[in-house]
Amino acid sequence: MKHQCKYAFTLIELVVVILIIGILAAIALPQYQTAMLKSRYSTLMPVARSVKDAEEAAYQERGNYTTELSYLYAKLPEDLNQEGGPSAQIVSNAEKSYVKFSRQDLNNNYVMYFAKSSTTPQAIHCEALKDNEQAKKICLSFGANPEPIEATDPTYDAYILEKGGESVPPTTQPDDGDQPDEPCDSCECNPNQAKCCAADEIWNGMSCETQQNPPPSEPDEPECGDPEDCAGGYWNDKCYCVKCGEGTQLNADGTGCEPTLVIEDCASQGQVYRCGKGGEGIWMEDNCRCYSCDTYSIVYGYTGTTSTGRMEDCQELDRSDCADIASEVAKCASQGKYVSGKVWKGCSCNDCSILSAFGYTGTTSTGLSEDCQKHNKTSCADVPSETAKCASQGKYVNGYVEDGCSCHDCSELSVMGYTGTTSTGLSADCEKLQPKESLESCGAKGLIYIGGLQDKCVPCSNFYPGEGTTSTGYAGDCTNCPK
Repeated sequence: MKHQCKYAFTLIELVVVILIIGILAAIALPQYQTAMLKSRYSTLMPVARSVKDAEEAAYQERGNYTTELSYLYAKLPEDLNQEGGPSAQIVSNAEKSYVKFSRQDLNNNYVMYFAKSSTTPQAIHCEALKDNEQAKKICLSFGANPEPIEATDPTYDAYILEKGGESVPPTTQPDDGDQPDEPCDSCECNPNQAKCCAADEIWNGMSCETQQNPPPSEPDEPECGDPEDCAGGYWNDKCYCVKCGEGTQLNADGTGCEPTLVIEDCASQGQVYRCGKGGEGIWMEDNCRCYSCDTYSIVYGYTGTTSTGRMEDCQELDRSDCADIASEVAKCASQGKYVSGKVWKGCSCNDCSILSAFGYTGTTSTGLSEDCQKHNKTSCADVPSETAKCASQGKYVNGYVEDGCSCHDCSELSVMGYTGTTSTGLSADCEKLQPKESLESCGAKGLIYIGGLQDKCVPCSNFYPGEGTTSTGYAGDCTNCPK
């Protein structure tokens, strides 16, 4: 009788297999975790840029920064400051002004300093929790300087992504525009609180809400307040006490402010004439002031002087792309990095790894982003089954096969001008956002068109005293305004 042999794995073979699997997992898992954390961190960058740009625009218009997100014309994610979403903090005081974004599932912060910050203006920092090597690794993967510096939070170290300008001595902002570092619980000093008090509501830190036992209204109380309580100013239609500030005075009937500073006064100094209208959020005074053309260099790209008092007649800064400047390209190429930015805002050299979401890595010998090395990952957009799956949901596919594919709503690309749905599963086929207003629509109403994220029409009185109009939508074409 023949005996049949039975074959099986020996103990040593099983141990070797388990050991190999363990080694592979030990290598791959940290890399996967790092890639996921980098992806989450990179989502903070565009929304932080949106807030910073809105703050700079607000500063040009109002003369100070605001710590209230609700006052900014910026596209913000719906889950901002909610559980599982990004958190934002804006600080603006005599020492420093910046916006900081973070996430609960990250040990990193993304900090952008404002142009008029007394400390490191225009700098960008990646902050990592102290003694957390993975958090530090995330910062360094985006090209940060490996030497840590003081962070906005003492439990973190900061790593420089962009150096920015030199620190300047602290300067105080106008008294009426100062914003307290600590929350204000008084109707007299907090515009939000004042709005709630006027409606017999309470401020819960984010919005007004009805009191459980609202106090009875006083029948003899004036609609907005006693005129003596707003001495040197007037009560506007929103029951804000608006003061007559610099360059203005209370008119004869006490219902508004009239300018004492005219455009010729600023033109004679080679400066820009601007009048601000109060009562809209944080700005609680009417004022007319002269600003140097350099004030508009950061956002609008102007410098020099103006003989007309109008910003549009200031000298324009060099608006060329840094990629068109041979010396800047060569400087970045010598570092294996690519050049980016505009000449008037400043050129910078960046690691190709920053463009990993677009398929780039390694270095570039030409200084141009398109010559960065391509990684060998397969884009989910190149896999028909993945694009079809997302297309069936009206969404676009994102990611790489090696990292995992996912479907996203087109509305997530609203900052890039997309919305709606896509029938192909590709982001490029999402519907384009259509602006609500335009130069033509605003001009037809006699108003000025404010584009970009604001996308609205405003009256000429926002820029010039008087009730002027413009048929083109341009501020410079306002008529019936003091010239």
